[in-house]
Amino acid sequence: GDLYLKGTTNKACAMGIVVDCSAPYRSKESMDWIVRAKIIDQSLNDDSAIGGVHNRYCLVFFFAGKVNDLPRVTDVGSIVYLRRADFTFWQANKFKAKLGGKKYTSWMLFSGDPSRLDLGLLQTNRDDPASEDRFNLRGSLVELRAFSFNYFREHPVPLTPFSQ
Repeated sequence: GDLYLKGTTNKACAMGIVVDCSAPYRSKESMDWIVRAKIIDQSLNDDSAIGGVHNRYCLVFFFAGKVNDLPRVTDVGSIVYLRRADFTFWQANKFKAKLGGKKYTSWMLFSGDPSRLDLGLLQTNRDDPASEDRFNLRGSLVELRAFSFNYFREHPVPLTPFSQ
């Protein structure tokens, strides 16, 4: 578990299941486009705490200069891979990640369909998405899809597409 964090600083790689997502909106301060998503995984839904705080989800903020450079999450249960995201706590008890604007940060959006055996890549801002499989994305996707299947069976949500 542990949100599949890889790294020893607040910059890390992670994967999670999207349970909520905003439509793109503009920041008033910087004029960047932003998409905000809530992601979960096994580590955020057990009895352990991250950083001494028990969190049920992680908020992810995607930033981009152009709206077309943001992920277009259309389905609850999609899986997102975050590469070199900035993970922090804010308001003392909320876990968040920030991605965008930096040369080395990136994201990949996958289908959350538990019957898929392939990667099911839907969208990415990476030039070479195949290079990321050295982190065993396929294995992590299989685990997250199985967790997602059981999670949504126990916590039903309306399966309506997100507005974009």
